[in-house]
Amino acid sequence: MMLGFSLPKLIVLFVIVAAIWYGFKHFARIRSLAKSDRQVDGEELADPIAVDMVRCATCGDYFVPVEGATSCNKHD
Repeated sequence: MMLGFSLPKLIVLFVIVAAIWYGFKHFARIRSLAKSDRQVDGEELADPIAVDMVRCATCGDYFVPVEGATSCNKHD
């Protein structure tokens, strides 16, 4: 079996390497564009489903404050 180099084999190898190279560049560009969409003035925007939680003064558990509540309304 002969495993020598020939022009068609080298061309196919070059095309494969170029396709992989440009594929990585394309995905890196998409990732950087998506990241820049989430940033405003260099700061990352908050996750839209993130909620600030408050620690209950009575039991110490964390809860989502509703209308200025200071406790979680659990029975002690």
